Amino acid sequence: MQHQNHLTGLITPISWSSENQVMQYSLYTNDGEDILLEGRNGLNSRLAKYNNKLVHLSGFLKRMNQDCRMFNVTHISPIKNA
Repeated sequence: MQHQNHLTGLITPISWSSENQVMQYSLYTNDGEDILLEGRNGLNSRLAKYNNKLVHLSGFLKRMNQDCRMFNVTHISPIKNA
């Protein structure tokens, strides 16, 4: 069984549609790493509320290849006073 991970960082948009809607977000960590975010339907609308804000995420981390990691988000918590 995979254990849940916790990450903290800044939610940033990284991909847009031709209608200028955000299609993909990443988490920019304090270590300077951009981690792609994925999740259930409606994740992008939940992430949009925290665009360019610091958050704490819970979920499951997976490595796509040597240079790319993806985080399956299960919970988002804003960081107050940040």
